[in-house]
Amino acid sequence: MKAGMIGDVEFKKAGSETVCCVSLINTTAGQRFLACTLSSSKTFKTFKGAEKFMNSFGYQKI
Repeated sequence: MKAGMIGDVEFKKAGSETVCCVSLINTTAGQRFLACTLSSSKTFKTFKGAEKFMNSFGYQKI
């Protein structure tokens, strides 16, 4: 498996033009989801975990 980004899902705060994303990446440890906001980022084993992280900052999937 080659390292690199292979897809992403956009998230947006209500009433804001700011768009952030969760990207699916391949790593040597397997597939991971990278959740990025303007102030923070974190990797997760599942999309559900990444989505909960984004929701905790007020972002909703678009």
